[in-house]
Amino acid sequence: MMFRVKLFLLLPAIIGCLRSGSAHKSILQFGLPPSNSRRLQQQPNARHGLLRQRDGRILQANECSGTVNSFYDQANLNEGQCMTGWTGGKWQYYPYDFEGIENYVKHYECPASGRRVIVSNGIPNHSTFLGSPNLPCEKYWHVSLPLHGTYDQNFVTEASPSSIIGMALNGVPVYGALELTGGSAVEPGTDGVMDAKFWYGHATETNAEHYHAPNIGNGAPASETLLAYALDGFPIYGPLEDDSVLDECNGIFDGGGNYRYHVRSVDQVDEDLDYCNGMSPVVNWKYVVGCFHGDSSNAEISTWSLSSPIDIPDDCTEVIPDSKPRGNTNKNRPNIIVMQPDDLPFFDEWTPPTNNPIDAANMVFPNNYLMPNIERLRTQGLQMKQAYAASPACGTSRFSTLTGKNPSRSARSREINFEKTVSKVTIPTTKLMDVAGFTNDCTEENMAAAFAANGYRTGVTGKWHLYPFDSAESTYSEIVEEVQGCGFDFAGGMYAENLNDDLTRGGKFNHNMEWVTAEAIKFINGEYDGIEEGGEQDPFLLYFNPTVPHSSGSVLEALTMDKYNCTVTADVIDGGLLPEEPVIKGMTMEHGNCKSYRNSVIDRAGGPDGLKSNGDLGAIWVDDAVGALLHALIDRDMLDNTIFLFQLDHGIEGKQTLYENGNRIVQFVHYPDEYGTTGHTFNGLVSTIDIAPTMFDFAGITNHYDLDGSSWRDAIGKPKIESKWKTKRCLLFEYEHDRAVRCGCGKYMKLRDNDGSNSTTLWRGQEFGYNANQELTLYFNLCEDGTNNYISFPEELNPEVNNVFYSTAAPIRNKYRDVLTCWREATSPLNGNAPDFGTDCSALFNGLAEQW
Repeated sequence: MMFRVKLFLLLPAIIGCLRSGSAHKSILQFGLPPSNSRRLQQQPNARHGLLRQRDGRILQANECSGTVNSFYDQANLNEGQCMTGWTGGKWQYYPYDFEGIENYVKHYECPASGRRVIVSNGIPNHSTFLGSPNLPCEKYWHVSLPLHGTYDQNFVTEASPSSIIGMALNGVPVYGALELTGGSAVEPGTDGVMDAKFWYGHATETNAEHYHAPNIGNGAPASETLLAYALDGFPIYGPLEDDSVLDECNGIFDGGGNYRYHVRSVDQVDEDLDYCNGMSPVVNWKYVVGCFHGDSSNAEISTWSLSSPIDIPDDCTEVIPDSKPRGNTNKNRPNIIVMQPDDLPFFDEWTPPTNNPIDAANMVFPNNYLMPNIERLRTQGLQMKQAYAASPACGTSRFSTLTGKNPSRSARSREINFEKTVSKVTIPTTKLMDVAGFTNDCTEENMAAAFAANGYRTGVTGKWHLYPFDSAESTYSEIVEEVQGCGFDFAGGMYAENLNDDLTRGGKFNHNMEWVTAEAIKFINGEYDGIEEGGEQDPFLLYFNPTVPHSSGSVLEALTMDKYNCTVTADVIDGGLLPEEPVIKGMTMEHGNCKSYRNSVIDRAGGPDGLKSNGDLGAIWVDDAVGALLHALIDRDMLDNTIFLFQLDHGIEGKQTLYENGNRIVQFVHYPDEYGTTGHTFNGLVSTIDIAPTMFDFAGITNHYDLDGSSWRDAIGKPKIESKWKTKRCLLFEYEHDRAVRCGCGKYMKLRDNDGSNSTTLWRGQEFGYNANQELTLYFNLCEDGTNNYISFPEELNPEVNNVFYSTAAPIRNKYRDVLTCWREATSPLNGNAPDFGTDCSALFNGLAEQW
């Protein structure tokens, strides 16, 4: 495939930025090198194109050196859909206020041709405030840059003062700091374009969204946050605390000898100086760059359209730009939130498995409420398309999440099942406890204990369900003390287990999302007893477990406040109430009080005559809690450097069974510093046991205990590695004495795998329309015939309806049997066998010579 012909167009047009008086100007030939690029030296103070600014100072209306490449007239861009209903003076929240027009951007690296190609529709992937009458439209940018800039110490060229100088990672162009009027776009006066200075950018009069401010679409970028690529091919990163180490162009060589630019914060630029430094190509307003140290004339900018394929060179590979080099300092180590609401539905919009055979009902968002905050995690993060709970029940799933181990590994289970070849995996047998002669799951072998030992703050709020409390006797303070003993500095808003009569003392308290969320925010902010001075600056791990929408308590009853209010908590066990209602940004703050807020949840579900189920009402309540946490992170400038992992604890339709509707789950990972905010998917097989090893990987923790899971960090954005996770990986699923294994497209299930014991998968599966013949050995093909494509909703065919074990060739089914037997032996508790973490059971599926 041939690359497009360069456009060599003379573009004399002046493009208006905003009707308030600002305009962008394109003045020179696109794609051609400047005729007189100046060497780095001071030039005589020759002035031209003079205009007076608000305070009478004289500034240039155009370039300083007379050698600027103004690369592209945005009026020549093909245009798509435009925003039409936005109102000035209001926040427009992405993607829900964007009228169905979402950000589109693709990045390609082309090693043979030495190009970096960015293709976008110019729509931002974040919320924005509309401070002008100009509404953004889709603008189809096709930007080709040098893959690696070529640094020349003695050669600089001027960046355009008022048009494109680089391309942000989200596909929105970055413009220079000067308005055509001569004023500053970044630090305007009262008569300037006020919204131009903010991180979220604005649109030109011709409706092209762009950035001027050095934040470049990020609320508070860290120094190692990759923001954009300059037109000369060098990357642009966030601001350094000490900008004196930067050269005249805002450049510096990193530890690996690679040249890069760093933006300067507004405090690091003297806006009282003239924009131009005489006729030097090095300008004074160095917010994004002060000049180019590479050759920007090699940039090629053109447009594309929906009616024809995008022309990409054959040597190009789509990539996710690395937003942050790996590091192990507190400054660079991410904060981590793992959120696991209790029994939240698997909505159709999230691509669940196909319905149970006897259930054709859809699971749509409640009352068409768009779940904006959870959807933000999904659409601006990483969506795991084939994620699983290692075990399909509340407590067993939580054990695997916190430890990275299969539930049959728990010391409690191995102690109880000491004389059995297969552990019985249930909630009562799977607890996070130290057991003499076995393992110390509470004090050593879990994420909280490992992160605490490596300099992290650790906190938990919500449901625990991982200790055999005496619900009728345990006090709230005893519950908190026990939980904190498992590696947590902070435990608040705690529920020992489900809301049974013993725990609630006959129904004295119920679900309270405001309390659980307020406690989580208190932890994020470092506002709790026992934290060391300055400790709030340490990175944190938060395990956030709403009890909502579990059916052990009525969500509707909690929301109507006839019996409960926001001050009634599980601490009632100790005789206390909250002294006042929690004030939470994104929940109660905007409504003035808790009752008005809770009424708004009911209203969004259709009002008093609307939806009343725990799943529907609870989903809205949980979504608000996600939004509150996002607000807290944004307010502390933590959002970009926080991994927010949101997942279900298990499936709902097939809860406590090993069918796909029991153990397939939602898993979204929002982490702007690593994945940006453009939205990505991963089709490899992942499990709750992978969370701990992956988070250890991100945090640089290597001194941890043995794990069953694997880190998927290095598989993201790498198609070949992703393919191995999809086709060669094997996952184990456990509940009671039932076991199942999935490798690639096949799923092998062995029921009653121990002396004829009870099998919920068997009897509940029959209720759902599975396994009519009550067979104990089953095999299913979960993919479309002849493909590796997983069958998911809304396909009518449920692949687990028909057991194809006996019609499958023996060599194929025997591989699955051997993998399951391998894991059965590796996890056997018989006679206190030491757990075997060293055997790679997946190798039996792929061939002994190949590890997945």
